[in-house]
Amino acid sequence: MQKIFTNLVAASLMLGAISATAQNQIWPTTDSITLNASQFKGAGSLFTITRTDSVVPASHTGWYTKGLTSANAAKADSSVWKWNTNGVSLGAYGGTAMVSPTVANGAVTFDSDWLDNKGVGLPAGDGIGQSPSPHSGEIVSPIMDARGYNGITLRFNQLFRNYAAFAYVTWSEDSGRTWKPRIRVNADITANNATAVNAVANVKLTGSVGTSGFRIKFIFDGDYYFWSIDDVKLISVTNDLKVNTFFAIAPNYITQKNQVEDMKFLLDIANAGNTMSGVKVKLFVYRVDAGPVLTTIYTDSLSYGTVRNDTTIENKLLPGKLLASSLTPGQYYGRYRIAGDSIDQNPANDTLGFGFFVSDSLYWKESASISVTRPSDAYWATATEPRAWRTGNYFYIKKGSTETVTSLTVRLGDPSLIKGQRVSAGLYEWVDANSDKAVQASERTLVAFGDTLIPATQPAGNIWLTLGLKDINTQKWFYPGNNKEYLAMMEFDPTNATMHMTIGFNRGLHDYGATIYMQDSLYRAGVAGFKPRYAPILGKKSDTDWSTVGFGQGVIPTVRMTLLPWRVKDETLSIDHKIEIFPNPAKETVTVSVDLPHAVIGMAVQVLDNNGRLIQEQLFNNVQKDNYSLNIENLASGSYMLRILTPDGTRMKKLVVAK
Repeated sequence: MQKIFTNLVAASLMLGAISATAQNQIWPTTDSITLNASQFKGAGSLFTITRTDSVVPASHTGWYTKGLTSANAAKADSSVWKWNTNGVSLGAYGGTAMVSPTVANGAVTFDSDWLDNKGVGLPAGDGIGQSPSPHSGEIVSPIMDARGYNGITLRFNQLFRNYAAFAYVTWSEDSGRTWKPRIRVNADITANNATAVNAVANVKLTGSVGTSGFRIKFIFDGDYYFWSIDDVKLISVTNDLKVNTFFAIAPNYITQKNQVEDMKFLLDIANAGNTMSGVKVKLFVYRVDAGPVLTTIYTDSLSYGTVRNDTTIENKLLPGKLLASSLTPGQYYGRYRIAGDSIDQNPANDTLGFGFFVSDSLYWKESASISVTRPSDAYWATATEPRAWRTGNYFYIKKGSTETVTSLTVRLGDPSLIKGQRVSAGLYEWVDANSDKAVQASERTLVAFGDTLIPATQPAGNIWLTLGLKDINTQKWFYPGNNKEYLAMMEFDPTNATMHMTIGFNRGLHDYGATIYMQDSLYRAGVAGFKPRYAPILGKKSDTDWSTVGFGQGVIPTVRMTLLPWRVKDETLSIDHKIEIFPNPAKETVTVSVDLPHAVIGMAVQVLDNNGRLIQEQLFNNVQKDNYSLNIENLASGSYMLRILTPDGTRMKKLVVAK
């Protein structure tokens, strides 16, 4: 197979860091000898030995390096690490220096690139260097005093660029006479990729016992490019319990008040430090909008007893249940906290939190749209297949007998790129008849629909778009059923393969993976009241199955539902329902003055443009006779229609906006 080599481009991998508050530095100490060795201060910090002359001078207090193998066995002794001033490769494909705290006084590099080609590009340079690849070489630390420490972590700054090589570390507890099994590092760096120039690696030497004869060894084994190392340290993490990032959150970011379900909770924990007893996780749920002081509405806890070091405990359910009846419209915050009988030296990872809301009419899976995305071209079978796809979110309707679904709101990525095309909103009822967690065509039924044409004059830039929904059969408002599962989908069916719809999404703030796993486990365990719940949905128009994983259970498309907690009569309000708007024309706000013959549970005011597109929507509760202010500062000058929706019917009013 022909090798394809490239020059190094900036990379962005940072290996996991350990908080400074959780560590004791074992080596180097404060003396200049160990500091100089840790920092590779000067060329004298590295000594080269050979297989035939393997004695390190007694006066040498730094590192030593030895060549192990080469494609040309006679040159194996030259497969060594070299000291240099900046950790840069001198080979034909190097040229980028590492960044570390003390790189100015030197670093060490196994320069496979240079050792093979001596700086001459391939194919002319293939094997002309002092040690042709593939090859291997090791670098061994001076003796370190690690007495009194167990579970040691090796930390170092590095720049590793890979083609077909392996990077290893190992350690000795008897001054180098015997060595523990190798630990592979940088396994995630694939061909022609690299760590960040300032990457910090933390390698847990699991099972290590600190002695007065502790040593570290780094080994490069393979074919191109290089591995540079600086600022080597031994760290002892003392007490470090942590809650892992696999943890259950509320099943929605905003849940319409009639759809709130009982909630259970789950998380993974780990002990990255010493064995700890009395380990317990507590969960607190607070109401955060009821005044200046947080109000605790729910607590739960789970005891783990003694948790040994280097242990992860997964998928443990907390025993309690947060009842839906205790959640009224408002803002909430949940917080997990882990603690043991001893002080944790790394409190930063002892807690994890999540926020959620209960709303009068909003039903959202995410809190913000951070960017836009679409499937890659490889998602379609051919280059000429129209890029027809759909994405959205799963919503469970617990109580639908008094509800009205009015619209879906989405963030659309630069619709000027799809001028003249239609985008659609579809609401599907879904029954997972075979319990396979996929949405088969036979299991989904389109029940409500809305669409709009992207005009030829559409300006560039991402936009928010609200699409009104109508019952697919009656062409009137859609009334959902009780205990039904719905998929709120944004859909695009272009006429060619050059048109691409992109949709807003949120990554990292709302990962439903643990919640979905927990709900499924509870259902399979027969726990009453719990059934599988899902989050993102993704599929092509041509797909028989749609995925309930989407782009990932933590990648949530910005597709939101408005679910009024009352039914809108699909008829015009009678004349005894007096509704006026002023001023008209208006600039930033318009007042909706209402005088109704009797009180109604709510009123929704929708703004529509001249094409009938729903621009915005606002809900008011407990309405009879009053003035209500509608913010229109985001509307451009022009003519609009206000559609006022109540349980008694609807009324249309013309509005002129003049900026």
